[in-house]
Amino acid sequence: AILTEGIVSAPLEGIADVKIKKNSDGTNYLAIYYAGPIRSSGGTAQALSVLVGDYVRRKLGLDRFKPTEEHIERYVEEVDLYHRAVTRLQYHPSPEEVRLAVGNIPIEITGEATDDVEVSHRNVPGVETNHLRGGAILVLAEGVLQKAKKLVKYIDKMGIEGWEWLKEFVEAKEKGNKDEKEEEGKEESVEEKTTVKVEKGFYYELYEKLKANIAPNPKYTKEIIGGRPLFAEPSRNGGFRLRYGRSRVSGFATWSINPAVMIMVDEFLAVGTQMKTERPGKGAIVTPASTIEGPIVKLKDGSVVKVDDYYRALELKDQVEEILYLGDALIAFGDFVENNQTLLPANYVEEWWIQEFVEAVNKVYELDLKPFQENEREIVEEAADYLELDVEFLARLLQDPVKVKPSIEDAIHLSHILKIPLHPYYTLYWNTLEVEELISLQNALVNARIDWEEYRGFKYAKRVEISLSSLGKAKRYLELLGVEHKVSGELVIIEYPWSAALLTPLANLEKKIEFKEFYTPIDLINEISDVKLRDRGISWIGARMGRPEKAKERKMKPPVHVLFPIGLAGGSSRDIYKAAQEGKTAEVEIAHFKCTSCGHVDIYPTCPKCGSEARLLYHCPKCGFESTMDTECPKCGIEMKAYKKRRINPSELLNKAMQNVGIYTLDRLKGVMGMSSAHKIAEPLEKGILRARNDVYVFKDGTIRFDATDAPITHFRPKEIGVSLEKLKELGYTHDFEGKPLVSEDQIVELKVQDVILSKEAGRYLVRVAKFIDDLLEKFYGLPRFYNVEKMEDLIGHLVIGLAPHTSAGIVGRIIGFVDALVGYAHPYYHAAKRRNCFPGDTRILVQINGMPQRITLRELYELFEEESYENMAYVRKKPKVDIKVYSFDEEDGKVVLTDIEDVIKLPSTDHLVRFELELGRSFETTVDHPVLVYENGRFIKKRAFEVKEGDVMVVIPDVNEKHVTVKVRHIEYIKPEEDFVFSLNAKNYHNV
Repeated sequence: AILTEGIVSAPLEGIADVKIKKNSDGTNYLAIYYAGPIRSSGGTAQALSVLVGDYVRRKLGLDRFKPTEEHIERYVEEVDLYHRAVTRLQYHPSPEEVRLAVGNIPIEITGEATDDVEVSHRNVPGVETNHLRGGAILVLAEGVLQKAKKLVKYIDKMGIEGWEWLKEFVEAKEKGNKDEKEEEGKEESVEEKTTVKVEKGFYYELYEKLKANIAPNPKYTKEIIGGRPLFAEPSRNGGFRLRYGRSRVSGFATWSINPAVMIMVDEFLAVGTQMKTERPGKGAIVTPASTIEGPIVKLKDGSVVKVDDYYRALELKDQVEEILYLGDALIAFGDFVENNQTLLPANYVEEWWIQEFVEAVNKVYELDLKPFQENEREIVEEAADYLELDVEFLARLLQDPVKVKPSIEDAIHLSHILKIPLHPYYTLYWNTLEVEELISLQNALVNARIDWEEYRGFKYAKRVEISLSSLGKAKRYLELLGVEHKVSGELVIIEYPWSAALLTPLANLEKKIEFKEFYTPIDLINEISDVKLRDRGISWIGARMGRPEKAKERKMKPPVHVLFPIGLAGGSSRDIYKAAQEGKTAEVEIAHFKCTSCGHVDIYPTCPKCGSEARLLYHCPKCGFESTMDTECPKCGIEMKAYKKRRINPSELLNKAMQNVGIYTLDRLKGVMGMSSAHKIAEPLEKGILRARNDVYVFKDGTIRFDATDAPITHFRPKEIGVSLEKLKELGYTHDFEGKPLVSEDQIVELKVQDVILSKEAGRYLVRVAKFIDDLLEKFYGLPRFYNVEKMEDLIGHLVIGLAPHTSAGIVGRIIGFVDALVGYAHPYYHAAKRRNCFPGDTRILVQINGMPQRITLRELYELFEEESYENMAYVRKKPKVDIKVYSFDEEDGKVVLTDIEDVIKLPSTDHLVRFELELGRSFETTVDHPVLVYENGRFIKKRAFEVKEGDVMVVIPDVNEKHVTVKVRHIEYIKPEEDFVFSLNAKNYHNV
């Protein structure tokens, strides 16, 4: 049997029962009983289980669930009570939302009692408990309602009817609830019906559409933790300005912001800090990008400064009174797609302006200029001649329009001759003002002292001076525009280039702006000014601080050096060394082993008497029967345990272990009170002694781990990661991203997908881990040392294993450098690689198609499914074209079962596959980390493909109606894949085929 499980291993109990029950009118409906606890982060899967239940209900011809009023109100109470009395829900729906959902979901979401909290709606017909049903509450609140938007995507894909209410719910959440307003305005609208078309400005209409379709979402503002700030209100001007795109370190739910922002928010934001966000997803971490816009701040003296530079931010941070604008958030388009979010209108940025610039040049002068690349010298020279620009400047502007900006004079000049909007760098936040405020500002500026200059036939303001008394309220309007100015005594001074950026759109005060209803400030400016504007501040996103950045060794609570039980003898600190010094003994539950040669029974897998192999000794807790072969008692018929109570002498055990590794003094040796594993097999004390000596800690699965926030990176500079060019060349980095030879530490290099860049915190800890492993090899196993490292730099080129949270598959990476940031930088492919494992396309599996059993290849299976999507670097198909099921193996009962296929997956092939040849002449191939099922000590256990050895026993199903046969693995070899793709599938419930 070959496992094809999804590798997420979050602690789910899932569905406890499924029943067909009766509505009050006598019709039958489907009820799904959810067990608890269910992990909060599995919301999408929880929601989909409800959708699957509805699908099953329809196939069985059952009626929909028809809850009574009492039933609905029971849910309303339970959700609120669970949130207050048990644990805070990630999404706490309102009573109206709960009523809407329970009244419309076609199946009953119910479950067993999970918490000792009683409800006041007692003895409701059809509900078996008067206590809280934790699983059902989580599925309803954090599944169906929180993940409603994602659920709608699947409903549309699968074409399931009866869920229109959920689509309306999602649309209402996006648009905001306007029903009451619409009702109030109904009578007026009937009377006002007329054939006259109301004239509206372009941006006025755009803002109307935006407000009608996408409402501010305040969900992220709930449950703010003390000491963690709210950075911006939902969709409020001055929050994070949406900028579509990617930096070297963004995408994958990672935003890039200007590093000056991190300083200006009192360093509550740092590389890797998690934020709770308004959209596109519920959260993101932040990374720096110096080429996007930073904050605009008001200083204590009243001056306004635009801060795009990190060092400038450090100079000014103690003088700041108010952050007027937080600056850009660079967000990948893919994050909106992944979260099924409506795209917000793009703000006007340099990337947009350069496209309009080259389009205008191509149209007016018929010259084929290309943005973001090096253009032919001859074409650039001709364009520069027409545009009256410096040739070198134009070449640099075309190649890097984000960094290279025209002067304000050239920006105005280009707007005049090409009829394109003013460059976004010099465009102010005009639409932050109300029209009345704009007119008031223009009137106030008439009293200013202005120095004018001329350039190619037009004049522009070089300097503006105006007294605070003349400005009055208009001083605040200047601040809201984001225009740089300084306050000197009673004077407000606007220097070049911001003086021209302010007055040019106002037609240099030569034309008066007149109030027009249904027009925004930019609409009115574009009516009077020769230089047109686009809005650079339409879409804003709110956020608050979530978790701080993290890069720290993983420790159990409290920390542990060795997984060895000490019971109460070690005191509250569970210190084995202290217990040994005080001569204490302890009674603990621990695994027992019996020597295969001399029969000696001890707690070691190798016999301490004769050195032979010892096997687990199973013990019947009822009659005392013992066996190394049977796991079920032949007398009592109950499962036997591999452990039993034993009194141990820590002093005796520790002295022997310390002698074995040649260490005779310790400060402390932390063990565990008791073992929580199934067999309670303790680690050798020698391992703990060496860990304590090197100041490293063990996790509950026996691994030594270092946790770091995942951060994506695609390119780096050698100087950023502290590695020499010579070492990089040894590692295969010989050229930069443009294909030029690597000769400078400032060149940008594309990261190889398997390489990782760790924090220096991780580097220092891994040096200690490497020393521990070398000590273990030398002093415990009698083998030569491997790492021989003394400092972080010695780890470069060594391999590590990366694990995503709640997964069981590790991905090998190679260390190529270290940074100060408290994150784990790796390629997006590396972060995504922790998700799947697969088989080549010609692997044959047993399926049932339209009721007929047959063997087909995984490639053929993939073609029997449709509606392909691209998720986490994999192609996924979920909708079958025919009635198809797969034969799976129930490892508990040892029987062949027929089950549905949840999805079929296609991925780019790995470098190597493992080929297994079995005794009966059968063979198969799989990726090296794929789980397979082997038969060992009378039980089926899961192993990764690379862990299976020749001689291990696997299971083969000769035919549908035949019993399984156990066969040995005859030969194993690693082979190169013949095809570009490998395949996998997820079989419902059993996860193996």
